[in-house]
Order: sequence, then structure tokens, then C-alpha cells
Amino acid sequence: MAGFDPADSSEPRNVKSLVQEMKDRSGLLLDLAYSAVLLVDQDVTPIVFDLVDRIDTLELQARMSLLLAARSPSDAEQLAPVLGIIDAVDDVSDAVAEIVTILDDRETPSDLRSVVPATAPIVVWQTVGSDTLIGEKSLGSVRSEIGPDISIVAIQRDDAWIFDTRADMELLSDDVLFLRGTRETLQRTGQVLESGPSSSAQIDDVDVAARIIVRMKRLAELAVGLAYGCILYDSPNLAAEVQRLGRELRDCQTLLEDWTLRAARRGTEPTDVRWFISIGACSRLIGDAALEMSEGVRLGLETPPVVGEAIAGSDEHIHRVTVDPRSEAVGDTLDDLDLTDDGVETVLAIRRTGGEWVLTPTGTTVLKPNDILLIMGTRESERRPLSGKL
Repeated sequence: MAGFDPADSSEPRNVKSLVQEMKDRSGLLLDLAYSAVLLVDQDVTPIVFDLVDRIDTLELQARMSLLLAARSPSDAEQLAPVLGIIDAVDDVSDAVAEIVTILDDRETPSDLRSVVPATAPIVVWQTVGSDTLIGEKSLGSVRSEIGPDISIVAIQRDDAWIFDTRADMELLSDDVLFLRGTRETLQRTGQVLESGPSSSAQIDDVDVAARIIVRMKRLAELAVGLAYGCILYDSPNLAAEVQRLGRELRDCQTLLEDWTLRAARRGTEPTDVRWFISIGACSRLIGDAALEMSEGVRLGLETPPVVGEAIAGSDEHIHRVTVDPRSEAVGDTLDDLDLTDDGVETVLAIRRTGGEWVLTPTGTTVLKPNDILLIMGTRESERRPLSGKL
């Protein structure tokens, strides 16, 4: 909890605003930590720990506010699920901090970056200035220039963080924009994201482990997003999806452990083995935190409206849409649908009949009957009839 200042948390605050801020910051934390892993970038450490310290402060303020609000046993019963959610968000934060600590303390496999798929979602940052593609202009103008495949997830302005990124917001010199996309799409922002040497046709030990880590990254991020979604919509169906993702993460961790034993027998460098096992364990902890977040909905407990309102106040929402077997979209690609016109930022994943997951769908991914699309979009996208296209 380095940098934590108890004086910052001495005053209780509105629980709704606290939960909303914790959600926004934890989401960015996940993006940054895994991007640092995949890009082998230790420069992310101070940014991550700044966010972690702030979440620690928010957690304490939220606990104080809840204690002041609980005036009777019935109040305590109603507020208990909120404490569980706050604890789970803090668990996500702690696991992310551990990932970054691993990056700092242990030598990263030297050829990891070359085997990371070009379509793996990552977050990079760029400072607004005259010597970059992104200059002083409105956020809406920047979005038009960088295209729909890249999203702006947050802005750091001096010591303040801005998560409500409205199109009419004017960017200032030295603002730091955090951009989410793939290694391919982020090339056009001016970021130096060289893919490194092409990996050989033979899949070596690091390649196998990197693929497992990329899958665990997607599963963990998706589990947290769906956990928030199930609370927002009080949806047992989404809570069940979080459970499925938790099982997938456990399976991936088992697969990683099996790889460890085989790699050790073949003489793979022990430091590489320890590095991957540590990152995998942190990913599993994030999945467990998502399960804890969704537990109240799964058990049929009533979540206080203040939590749903806080999640609804965030700019990014996750919801799901099922492809009707009779829809003309069956057989089309995601590019054919062009869902960006409907306010959809990205299709995070697709769950197919039989439980198969497409965790990194691209524009060429073909839709099948009864596909369940897990969509991240703006608040406006939820109000638009996407089901009319699907």
C-alpha cells in the first residue's frame, strides 16, 4: 500500500460515487497490467501503483460510509452485499499490483513479445502534444481520426483521472490518453509497438505459455466485466457466465501447471517457468474476485440500488445479445454488421452453442446461430435495438 495517505480517507463520501470510481479505476488497472505483461513494459509500474493507492483510499472511505449508514440489523443485512463487492474490487486491485511487482522483480522471458498474437487487446498511452498524432483538439475529433477500432478508456490530467470521456471534451497539452486496441490498430497512433522477430514455425515452450497467458487475460477481464454487468442488470444469466469463466480459468491454470512440468523436464529456463506460473496465479485470483462480486446475484440476494446506479453511471457498459437462428446476420462477419454505428465499442467475446468461447473476435469472425455476443459499448448502445440486426 505504498503511497497510501490515511488523511485522504478521513472523510466519508457518497457510496455511489465511491463504487463508480473504484470500478473505473480497477478496469483500467487490468488493461494496463496485462498490456505491460504482453509488451514487456516496466514503465507502467508508477501508473499502476498510483491507481492501486487510490483504490485503497476509496475502499476505506466506502467502508466508513457503510458503517455510518448501518443503523440497524436490517440495514446491515442490506448493505452486506456492497461490502462484498468492495472487497472483490480491492482483490482485483491487489492481484494487478502483484502482476506488476512480478514484472519488476523477475526477469521476463526475452522472446515473449515476439509470440504474443497481433490481435491480443492491449492498452498503451500517449501524451497530447505537437510532436504526436494526437494534438490539442476535442476528444470527438481524435476519435474520428484514430477510428472505431481504438477506444479512449481514460485521460490523466496532472494528478487527476478522467473516465467520463465525452466527445466535446477539449484535450490539453500534456494530457495522457490511454488507448485500447490491438498491436496492429495501435500502430497508427504513432506508438512504437514493433512485434519483434517472427516466431519460428515450431511452437516452443514460451510460445505455448504465452498463448495460455493471453487466454487467461481475456477470461479474467471478461469475468470482471460480466460481474459488473450481472450486478447492473440483476442478471442470474450473467452471473452464470462468470461462473463458467471461473471454471475456464481454473482449467487454464491446470494446463499451465502441466506445461510447467513438461517444460522443466525438457530443460526450459527455470526463471521463465516461475514467471508464467506467477502471472497465471494472479489471473486466477482476478477470476475468483469476479466470482465474489457476482455471488450476491447468484444467490438471489437483493443488491442495494446504489450499487447498480454507480455501475450504470460508468461510461462503458457490458451487455449480451443472442444471434437469432432466423437472422440474416447468420453467416455474416462482424465487419459486415458494422455495429460501431450503434454505439458498440467492441465485441469482447462470443460464446457458442456447446460452451465454446471465441475470446478475441475479429472483423472476419463469422456469426453462427445462437451465438451469444458479449458487447462493450456506451450507455447509448444499450438503448438501441441491436437485436434488430442479430
